[in-house]
Amino acid sequence: MSMIVCPGCGGRFPLAQVAAYESFTCSTCGHVVKVPVAAPKPVAQPQQPRQPRRPARPAQPAPAGRTARPAQPAGRKEATRRAAGAPQAEPTRPARGGGRRRERAPRDFDDAPARKGPPVGLLVGGGALLLAAIAVFALTRDSDADLPPPTTIDTAATPAPGTPGAPGAGATNEAPAAGVDAPTTESAPPERVNVIPLIRQTLNKCEFADDVEADPVYRLRLLMAKHKDKKGKWIAEGDDLARVRELLGEVAVADKKLRGSDAEMARAHWVTYQRKIEVMKDYPTLHAAVGPYLIFVQIKADRGSTIDEADPEEVKKAQGVLDHNVALFRALYEGWMTEMAPYFGFERYTKDNVSRDTIFKMNVFADYRSYMEYNLRIGSGGTAASARAYYSLQEPRFICTYEGKPEKKKKDGAEGEAAEVEENPEAETREYIDQVQCHEATHQLVHFYTWDTTRKVIGRNPRWLDALTRPLWSTEGFAEFFSSHTVENGVYTWMAPLDERMEHLWIFKEILAEKDWKQWELGQMLSLRNGGQLNALGAARAIDPADRGAAGMVMGNLFYAEAWSFVYFLWYAEEGGAPKHRDKLIAYFKEEFELNYGQKQGKTGDELARSPRLMLEKDFFRVFGLQDAASRQALYDEWKVFEKDLVAKHKKPGWDKERTRIRKMLKMDAK
Repeated sequence: MSMIVCPGCGGRFPLAQVAAYESFTCSTCGHVVKVPVAAPKPVAQPQQPRQPRRPARPAQPAPAGRTARPAQPAGRKEATRRAAGAPQAEPTRPARGGGRRRERAPRDFDDAPARKGPPVGLLVGGGALLLAAIAVFALTRDSDADLPPPTTIDTAATPAPGTPGAPGAGATNEAPAAGVDAPTTESAPPERVNVIPLIRQTLNKCEFADDVEADPVYRLRLLMAKHKDKKGKWIAEGDDLARVRELLGEVAVADKKLRGSDAEMARAHWVTYQRKIEVMKDYPTLHAAVGPYLIFVQIKADRGSTIDEADPEEVKKAQGVLDHNVALFRALYEGWMTEMAPYFGFERYTKDNVSRDTIFKMNVFADYRSYMEYNLRIGSGGTAASARAYYSLQEPRFICTYEGKPEKKKKDGAEGEAAEVEENPEAETREYIDQVQCHEATHQLVHFYTWDTTRKVIGRNPRWLDALTRPLWSTEGFAEFFSSHTVENGVYTWMAPLDERMEHLWIFKEILAEKDWKQWELGQMLSLRNGGQLNALGAARAIDPADRGAAGMVMGNLFYAEAWSFVYFLWYAEEGGAPKHRDKLIAYFKEEFELNYGQKQGKTGDELARSPRLMLEKDFFRVFGLQDAASRQALYDEWKVFEKDLVAKHKKPGWDKERTRIRKMLKMDAK
């Protein structure tokens, strides 16, 4: 008996019971099923000589938005489809890396009761209950592109294509005989499908994508939460149905990538993690991978909205921010591998060889408000209030920053795209934002490669906080030194003179001279380990107790400027046309990049200390051969001459404006 299978739920019904109807509605899933027109009986023809067997016709390409059915091997029937009712369980597959597949917790759609499809469905049509079945028929090559996706054919009950009575048999494209009216065709009813079973089947097959909740899986869940009814059904049609099918295809693609790549699995882990952190979980985000980086950008939107519900202009802005940071961090990492890796033997990490531990991550919040909200929720409000961006030394080791206000804004009262614009006094320049973010990214690079270098020597992973062995001048001076860059015709040059720090050297040294505050000495500068010590010693410079706050601010900014200029001097100072101190600086930094648990003294295994030893000023003096006060003073004096010449060479007229602002703030000049 010929059977028809519902494309929505898989119910099977005898064709004879619904042959008199053009279409009917499936009582199980609500799908409107079109009943095929019976093919005319063929006229008896004289027996023709047997023709040679034709080769199997190649599979036709699927129309846009549809999935092509793979061709069946010659001489083999298509696999019998599942009967109506709950989908059959998929065969158990071994988990990645061997072993049995673990049982997964039920997802949000698994609580829907399984359907028990009757052998014959009840249909409502024409005001009467009718027994019916779902029609499935083969489509001819000419009409396939103009119809909805083909329904499933029950090959056991349907004649093979090309035989009498088969769907599509006969001269379907011939003109009607003279005097016979051409048959009229009514427009097919819109396709309506309960997509929950389709989603369940796909996710059962694509367990890797499901387990890490890959992007298309995440978007499917958002759609299900919005559309699923109380009975656990989602009858989709039109654009919604097309969107579900598109996402199901993306799920399959994502699952294939995840199965073949540990790096994809690692990125998926952090994408899932990022969706659950404070504030970021409340807003749609974009993300992209470049080299070892995974960059997230928040879209400015209503809390709880999806990317489809966000203002397209805000999505476009966020995409622009993401694209800019992808280019910036690609250039930064390439500069690191070009300028630093040859000296220290750093391994290059790419999109293809990263792991959970070796991915560098960054969150870019949409604005200062959401940036501060996030930091207040996680208890870092104090850090965020005093820093435009920062790098967290513990997992998840994110760089946290935010997008600044635009440099141009519409004039007050102006509206529309053609509205006049003016300078935005609250804006930060793109150059300044990039410099700050590259400074924090350099902290991230130094921290990671200290961990990475050390683990390859001692044979185990150090704790992330173990890498905090550097003195403050090295930590901040090197970050300022390497991150300073220029861009010309899209080409980045790193380790460039840093205009902001040279400006501060010029302004704050003048203030020190007027206030008679003591300069930073070399030994004291090399010994400082954290910001707390810096603030305390800076404030102590004040002669008048009322100046303690001002002294702390001035000495703190001057310390950062001098830490940068000291590293710049040791790297670039020349003698006889060749770098004079660079080799010793590299030797010192090598000691910093390999944490010392005792392995440098020959200890191994259980003999290694639990924590590494700190790098102290005596280590710097030892590497540079500065064993007495005279040699140390000579290096200090040489540095100060170099610094003075550097500032004079790069002084700009614009520095006077900043000098006036700072002196006014400190109440040093008469109003």
